[in-house]
Amino acid sequence: MRKAYHKKTNKKILRFKKRRKKKLSPRKLIFTIVGILVFAGLSGIGINYITSQANTVDMKVSGIDEKSSIKSEELKKAAQETFNTSLSFMGIKIETQNFLVSNQKKIASLMARFPQIENIDIKKDSNGNIIFEVREKTPFAIWCENEKCSLIDKQGILIREYNNNEEEHSQLPKVSKQQWADSEEYKKKIMDCVSKISEAVAKNEHFKHQSYEAFSDRLTVKGDIECKLIFDPNEDISWQIEKVETIFKNEGYVNNLPNYLYIDLRFKNQAIIK
Repeated sequence: MRKAYHKKTNKKILRFKKRRKKKLSPRKLIFTIVGILVFAGLSGIGINYITSQANTVDMKVSGIDEKSSIKSEELKKAAQETFNTSLSFMGIKIETQNFLVSNQKKIASLMARFPQIENIDIKKDSNGNIIFEVREKTPFAIWCENEKCSLIDKQGILIREYNNNEEEHSQLPKVSKQQWADSEEYKKKIMDCVSKISEAVAKNEHFKHQSYEAFSDRLTVKGDIECKLIFDPNEDISWQIEKVETIFKNEGYVNNLPNYLYIDLRFKNQAIIK
């Protein structure tokens, strides 16, 4: 660019000279291509290294019984989804640990997907692999619907299916669902009643081992004798338990328990014995 002045007006006029494009010499072109190839090669090596490093941490699961409703592979897959995050770089998928969320929140999220789990401990083996040590909830009762039975906890949450040949859990209270509209809320109420009743009546030798029948308006309990205890799960269960405990303390009634058909505790301040 150079300056010039108009003779009459004395104004500045800018004149531009068109530059010629320089042609890239063959030598420089070769060096440019080689540089691009080297950069791409180094990038590929770096990506492969990062990918291999990210995937060296394996996840293992321990503590799950072979009869459990939780499958190790399902839990492992869920753990990988919860604890890892995926990145995509130059068309290559890289999986690495998610450090943005605390382990405590990750475990809580994982346990929410598997309500049968009581607790999960995270440890590492000598190779740096992550091990999830799982502790399932303790079975409290056997829940039966028709011919199908399951082990459940005190809240009525399924732990796993139950086989009638299992000696280990055969002495647990057995609760048979009879007639009521399906309701998780009512099931929890029934299990709350069973939890309180079982502890109280087990003090009597005839009710060490109990079986329950749950209806919409009553909950019956049997031991090893003919006599049934009848409760109302929709009323104050503590007061009904207090009444049966009073009966069990009376020698006259206790000695005759095998001769009774039932003790009905549903009527406020009364207990009907037949």
